[in-house]
Amino acid sequence: MQKADLSTRLATLTSTLSSTNENIKINKLLQEIIDLSRVVSISRLDGFRKILETLRVLCFDSEKVIRTQCLRAVRYLVTDEASMLAMLQLNLDLFVVRTLERPNKKEYKLERVQALKVVMRLLEISPMKIPRSLVQSMVLIMSKKDDDLRRVCLDRIRGLAFQNPGVVASTNGIHAMVEAILDPSCGDIAGQLTMTLLYLLDQESTRRYIRPSVHIQHILSVFTDTESPETQEKEARRVASAKALMIIMRSWTGIFILASDKVGLRSLVDILSLPASFRGSSWSKDAVFMLLLQILSVVKSEDLTTHKAKGIWKSMGPNLLHSYVVMVLLAFIQSGLVPILAEIGMEQGQEMSSVATNLLREILHLSADLLPSDPWGAQLNALPSVINCAASLDSKRVVSRVLARDMLQKMSTGQYDVDDKDPFQDDFQGPHESEVTPELSGYNTLVHGLDLEAIAMQSDSAPMARVQGRKQHHMPRIVTTSRSGQRGQLMAMHRRITTSSEEVVNRLMAESGVVGNRTREYATWDWDKCLYLLEGPLANPQYLQSVMRNTRFCKRLLSFIKPSKHAFSAMAWTLSNMRVVKVACQLFRVLCLSKETSESKIFSECVREILDELVIEATRSSNPSSGSTSRSPTASVSSATDLNANYGGTRARRLRPFSRESVRERLAREYFTLVGIVTSSRHGAELVRQCKKPGSFYSDLYNLYKDESKDYLARLILSCFSYGNHNKNQRTLLDIWVKQGSVNLRKFAVSHLRVLLRDKTQDVLSHFWQWGVRLLASQLGHSNEELGLAALSVLEEVCQDDKCLEFLIKFCKPRFANIGAAANNLQMKFLSKRSGVQYLQQIDWIEQQMQLWMAEGNQKYVEAVENALVGAFDTGMHIPKVQKDSTRDPALSAYLSTGAEVKARKPEYGYGFGGIHCSIRTEYDDYYFARLHRLPWKVSISLEYANRSQYFILSEAFVHTVPHIAQTVYRRRDSKRGSERESEPMMAETPSGLETYIAAIVIAPNGTPRPQKLVDGVTIRAQLSVGSLNPPAKQKSAFLRRFEQVCSPNDRQRLVEISCGRCFLETKHARWNFLKNIPAKKSIRKQTAIRKTSAVKGHGGKRDDLYLESVWFKIPTPNSSNPVVCLAPHFFGELAKTAEGCEILGQSGHVLNFIHTVLAPLAGRVHSVDELDEKNDAKNGSEEKTFQSEAVTAIEQRTALWSIGQIGSSETGFRLLTKQKINVIKHISKMAMKCPTLSMRGTCFYIMGLLSRTPSARRMLYDLGWRFSPNAEVGIVIPKDTTSFLSVKACEYRGSWAKHRSNTFGLDFVPIKNAPLSQTTLKADYSNCAQVILGHLSNLCNSVTIKPSLNELRRLRKDPRARPFFLSADMMFQVFRMITSYDFQLDARRCVFDELFDHVSVSQHSLKVFDKDLHATNVKEEIQNLNKSLLAARMSAEEKDPDPLISAPSKEKKTRKAESKLHRPKFCVVGFNSNSSDGDGNRSQSMEK
Repeated sequence: MQKADLSTRLATLTSTLSSTNENIKINKLLQEIIDLSRVVSISRLDGFRKILETLRVLCFDSEKVIRTQCLRAVRYLVTDEASMLAMLQLNLDLFVVRTLERPNKKEYKLERVQALKVVMRLLEISPMKIPRSLVQSMVLIMSKKDDDLRRVCLDRIRGLAFQNPGVVASTNGIHAMVEAILDPSCGDIAGQLTMTLLYLLDQESTRRYIRPSVHIQHILSVFTDTESPETQEKEARRVASAKALMIIMRSWTGIFILASDKVGLRSLVDILSLPASFRGSSWSKDAVFMLLLQILSVVKSEDLTTHKAKGIWKSMGPNLLHSYVVMVLLAFIQSGLVPILAEIGMEQGQEMSSVATNLLREILHLSADLLPSDPWGAQLNALPSVINCAASLDSKRVVSRVLARDMLQKMSTGQYDVDDKDPFQDDFQGPHESEVTPELSGYNTLVHGLDLEAIAMQSDSAPMARVQGRKQHHMPRIVTTSRSGQRGQLMAMHRRITTSSEEVVNRLMAESGVVGNRTREYATWDWDKCLYLLEGPLANPQYLQSVMRNTRFCKRLLSFIKPSKHAFSAMAWTLSNMRVVKVACQLFRVLCLSKETSESKIFSECVREILDELVIEATRSSNPSSGSTSRSPTASVSSATDLNANYGGTRARRLRPFSRESVRERLAREYFTLVGIVTSSRHGAELVRQCKKPGSFYSDLYNLYKDESKDYLARLILSCFSYGNHNKNQRTLLDIWVKQGSVNLRKFAVSHLRVLLRDKTQDVLSHFWQWGVRLLASQLGHSNEELGLAALSVLEEVCQDDKCLEFLIKFCKPRFANIGAAANNLQMKFLSKRSGVQYLQQIDWIEQQMQLWMAEGNQKYVEAVENALVGAFDTGMHIPKVQKDSTRDPALSAYLSTGAEVKARKPEYGYGFGGIHCSIRTEYDDYYFARLHRLPWKVSISLEYANRSQYFILSEAFVHTVPHIAQTVYRRRDSKRGSERESEPMMAETPSGLETYIAAIVIAPNGTPRPQKLVDGVTIRAQLSVGSLNPPAKQKSAFLRRFEQVCSPNDRQRLVEISCGRCFLETKHARWNFLKNIPAKKSIRKQTAIRKTSAVKGHGGKRDDLYLESVWFKIPTPNSSNPVVCLAPHFFGELAKTAEGCEILGQSGHVLNFIHTVLAPLAGRVHSVDELDEKNDAKNGSEEKTFQSEAVTAIEQRTALWSIGQIGSSETGFRLLTKQKINVIKHISKMAMKCPTLSMRGTCFYIMGLLSRTPSARRMLYDLGWRFSPNAEVGIVIPKDTTSFLSVKACEYRGSWAKHRSNTFGLDFVPIKNAPLSQTTLKADYSNCAQVILGHLSNLCNSVTIKPSLNELRRLRKDPRARPFFLSADMMFQVFRMITSYDFQLDARRCVFDELFDHVSVSQHSLKVFDKDLHATNVKEEIQNLNKSLLAARMSAEEKDPDPLISAPSKEKKTRKAESKLHRPKFCVVGFNSNSSDGDGNRSQSMEK
């Protein structure tokens, strides 16, 4: 349809709509206009203004259905800024306001919703041009707690504050948001509102619209409010205030604002000095202490000492959270916290004295490690009040002297106070404070119904001293059993028997039951006494030889262990039987201590029998018909309480000790542990060579990799060997299996190499850089990308050692073609070596990466750093989402660069984006990870069909670790061409952390991997268990529900294809891996009594068969250390570490571009440091010229700052920066001290810390007024003038509407209470009636004058001479002017609209007055003309109706009768067309009858 035809059609609809009086027809016409607007933009057609004028009249219709449909039409007509401008020229927004502020009743809900949708449409089109009237209306609604639209308006105002803070401030929206923060009903969005305030406070351009001394102090006033009565509402406001204050304190902006305010942090610190008798001070003091504890819990002084001793910061770089803690310490120290804590600590009987003492101790320790000794160290450690009190000889201060000395002693010894209770326990959550078994440092390891932490601890067969040490320092206390009393006595006895007589030892052997009459009743043996004997006196080789000669203690234990006895090997693998394993392992250890005991006949026979059985099983055929009979995968072995009954000679069937079922459910699995103990010792290795022909034992195992059904044996053998320097055969075996074994075997081997790398107790690390790095590098080019990524992840961990990195570059020359962008992190480490730069230049990698980093890598790096800082404070807050703008940077991470609180998953140890460390592994983390590899995992998989039949699938489980984003770094299949193509090298596809899985591979009866074909409607169930562990009978149903994972047919509709024929599905705790279109083989297992149908339809009508390949269960890895944020390798930072790299960087010109970006002003903001210091530089005779360039965004400037900081963190890179013509270091120093954008100041503080890691930079920074931490590797700088550093320049407040130039409304007459009669009454001729009405209306915004003025308005409305003013559209326009200019409460505005001016006579002619400018300057003149015109109209009416004595009610009745003719009849049924739908797709059949 042509434009002319559309215009004609629109004119016809407008004309018909203006002339008809039928509601149904009007409704249909409005729907036609809506349908037309969906086809074409009506705003570009002729007659658009005419249709808006018609709709403006219909907004006053008496039928709310018509008003609702009219608002829908307005929303569809306004589609761009031009149509929005046309709407505002007609002041149509005032009619939207009138509808939006109708009473909160069900009958007005639909039209209010439509009015709100109109506002939302305008906000989407142009938030900068949104009229103040609409914003004012939403602010009033969001201030009304019982309004249904409150939450929507609150969210829209919060979003508008990012884009147009001026209009929000002018409508009192900032104060409304502060009230909502303290409102308990808005607790779920209080965090978002607090972050919005921080965003406004961050930038100088937006800080002028907020009063920090008013709005922030309003939040703090809850802490200082000690006079108001204690109520439930006050308690809820306290919680909300504490939550908001924590968010404020965890941002650079909040720290600067509170520290710069004289009554900010100082008011909180002064609360601590209030006496205990002061009413209401108890909660405030507790809240302030809790705030301090939570803030300082980010970094512990013990961790600083440990990390410094281990040299962690030298290898990993500085922890950015240290800079945050330093800022907090400076702010609170400047506020006088230390003297107050000292006074509280010396108070007798004070409840918080112990907390204050420990808090002061922590502050002093952190200050000693992080703050410069001059002058902060001397000032803090002096503690003059405490020292003077402790040294006082005054007899009247004896108690104070004792308390002061006690306090000094506690702080010097570093011991916590009172009742063995650590006051930091609830906040620091250190690795050793928890006493609950399922949790470690707040991280739950009770997964899938299995307490993995308790299982890992209790199944450890290491010596008791080593296990107890881990238990005390790393693990929670295991819940004691009924034998706890006996074990306590045995521990005491263990300390005595080391020096006991031979008689005592013999008595203990007899009491153990091993040496006695009932020697064959193994279940009656006291295994605890056996263990303590072996760890006590029998640990002495000479004493052991005597016992072996004179008693049968060791002989009978070895006889019990022999596989031929089917005693030890037949016991179920349960935690209760782990004490038997510990006895066996300790026995083998002590026998291998000396040559004499290791060569004893009984021991050599036992070892030979174990090795023979292992070799027999390794060389056995994998034919499923041979060997033991298979059984149901769900069958399990019960706990062996009576060994003679369960595993004696009466049992019909005995499993082979090294069969698949035995090593999965029985203690036969621990034979591999015994083999590892023997082969790891020098005498044991010699015994193995004597038992077998030289090299024959290992040669029999070399070819084990050829039979894939024996992978379970290979995994156990790999995990039991130590690979020390004297075990060359073991390394050869590992080398063969890793390079030639199956994919699943290689995955486990790569994961086990990580275990070996982290096990610091073995001598394997001495030459790991030679043989371990070669093995890992060989797997990078494997076709299986999961295997390549796993090897890459281990290599990244290995290459933290420079020796390994050099060896990898020079001798391995790795190729990363199959891995792609995932290897960027490791390759960037190559840049730190000269050989690495040469190697990467040869493969043309540097130039390509430089282009990628300049295009998007630098910005993504900065975003990842800021997100890591935010994620370090995981306390349950959400970051508000705002729309992106090219000229502004609304990302909240800009000002939350110290980590504002967000709802985030607790970070795993390892890497974030491209290698950002979220935490540091502890000894227990590595121990727990290693223990996971030794547990006998078992996964039972079953298929359930529609006819309720069940089919069990055999599986084989093992531990598998993969990078967190491994599934996104695959080659993707081109669906059109059917070929594989490289995924684009995006920076976000680098590995970010480790995920630990229990991978269950579907196998055939002979043990070889074989996927299971699925049919339609089948449900897959998988259950994870360990060994023969079964839940208690009472908890079995709940247990099964927790660890059973289900994959339904509906779930499989969400399959994600990752490569050709491979796909996966993620559920809550598991990952399901599938294959498609496997060629049919004769060996595919048959499924009887089941109808086979196709699972998925593929391209071209073909059916894709779906096969289940494996099931992966997610296993949480505990993190027992505090979170850290250490920077990942930065491309330009690594490139600048060598002279060759600096040459490449200098030739590229990127360094100069970074400098120019730093010096450029920010777009839309005025905070140029050069402009601020122009006069100062002129006085100092500075000849440095200010660089003039185009404005840049905040993210671009932060990106340039981080790039310069990374480049200057090395000596060669800093020299490159100093060679530039512009002194960028001096400029960054100025920005860190005076930049008006507070988040940018915080970023510069980080950058100065990075630069301070080199001696050359420290000399320059010292001249610029910066001081440094005692440990240079920490990367912390402190300005000498902390007062000016923490100060924020005050801004002129521009959020006042009273001073705004658009506020032109004013009145000559405002009625005053108790004023003279001449000023409060109407003139006899009513010539000032309009002024009087408007004057009384203005009094409605005053709580003092609202009642008399409202009564006077009601009286005037009933006055026949004044009533025409309440029916006039001209008067209504003036009322709208006043309403939008003054601050009325919502109830007062509703009274004006719904009671006083509810019967205004409207028409297109009368509403022409709304075409005027709402903010015109001739308001007083218009009001005088309004008086004259209405008086003339009244006189003309009196001439026609000479009877002036008509009563007011009769006149009002006539008026209403006339109005009823104008408006639509109220009795007719009005409904929408059944084919119509509103903007949200909701069809309305009949909105009202």
